[in-house]
Amino acid sequence: HGHAKHLPSQEQAKIALRYWTDFWKEAMVSDLSRERQQHFLEWLKAKGFKNSYVSRILGVGRAALVRAFEFQEIERVPSIIDERDRSDEKDPYRLDDDELRQLLSVTMRWPHLHVFCVIMLNTLCRPSAALDLRPAQIDLEAGLVNLNPKGRKQTKKRRPVVPLTNALRPFLADTSNERFVMWNGKPVVSIKKLFRRAVELAGLPPQVSPYSLRHTMAAKLRNRYKVPPWEVSGMLGHSRRDAITTEK
Repeated sequence: HGHAKHLPSQEQAKIALRYWTDFWKEAMVSDLSRERQQHFLEWLKAKGFKNSYVSRILGVGRAALVRAFEFQEIERVPSIIDERDRSDEKDPYRLDDDELRQLLSVTMRWPHLHVFCVIMLNTLCRPSAALDLRPAQIDLEAGLVNLNPKGRKQTKKRRPVVPLTNALRPFLADTSNERFVMWNGKPVVSIKKLFRRAVELAGLPPQVSPYSLRHTMAAKLRNRYKVPPWEVSGMLGHSRRDAITTEK
């Protein structure tokens, strides 16, 4: 209620915190011993969740505790364990040219969804950055897009400055709105449900997600256009040590 409800990932956070409250019930922060945390981790795995999803659930609780400490709601932050084995995490689905054409054709039914997809394809940004994009972040003269809005602190999921492509320019011409992805005069908080519907209508596999657009274009830049991996990594907002992710 204090932080996550304002994020595009609010639904995932709500679900993750529900698992925390289901397991810990009325427990106090001081009850978060290493042993009981391990029981919590095993309880989550017993539900059939993949290690990568278990790690995300633990991460949401960890973030909530850190925030509570920063706001002086608790006196200390216990160390929260993590599931470091993410080997079961699926590789992102990458679309071929025909699939991408089908998807974009369907998204034209909803202008805000179409703009969202075009932004992601041309900047390689994460979905949250595409939804956040505002006119003040565009430098038409220099031909640049600053994916990190003024006043927002950079996080480990870095939002870089990327080139403004000719294909994207027409979609950013209207600077009268608060953001570029708007619906009924309001900024769009989450686009997942509508994106899933578009995927279904396009006859594409359910594995296709907004992240597929980002990874599809990264692969095209590397394999078709022979862009150096460090340049693609920079556009994705990866650090040097994460460059291996770009290579996949």
